[in-house]
Amino acid sequence: DFFGGGGSRTRQRKGSNLRIKLKLTLDEIANGTEKKIKVHRLIRAEGVTFKQCPTCGGSGQMRKVVNTMLGQMVSTTSCNSCGGSGQVVDKRPAGVDSSGLVSKEDLISVKIPAGVGEGVQLAMQGKGNEAPGGGAAGDLLIVIEEAEDKVLKRDGNNIIYDLHISFID
Repeated sequence: DFFGGGGSRTRQRKGSNLRIKLKLTLDEIANGTEKKIKVHRLIRAEGVTFKQCPTCGGSGQMRKVVNTMLGQMVSTTSCNSCGGSGQVVDKRPAGVDSSGLVSKEDLISVKIPAGVGEGVQLAMQGKGNEAPGGGAAGDLLIVIEEAEDKVLKRDGNNIIYDLHISFID
């Protein structure tokens, strides 16, 4: 709120996005395909507990009051300790990072539509890293790369085939 009036809101954090490159053949690009890919993503670990952030008292915000000649000026920023979520990790088992997440390999099925091009980015919502302390998971961003074909060449939507024929043919 512009005049500092709004209530205290804790910001629901979103997990980070993952970006991978996927190499496809010309045949797979032309006809579309379904691929299974292995992705290393961060997920919430079992046995992790959270507590209210002691720095901001669970509000996720820090208020700073400065006295000036014209009166008091209040500024609000996100809490540095909890990142604005209002909670911090209380207990965590061994092998878990400071945000309560652990790395896990997932096998994800991806449907590639026919006609995608080099550099096209496909997004799968909720298949990225999970958010520390709850919140929505990030997205998996798949960048399409075209594997070079030995015989055919692609020029936009056209496929070029070089055939050398002799004058007699």
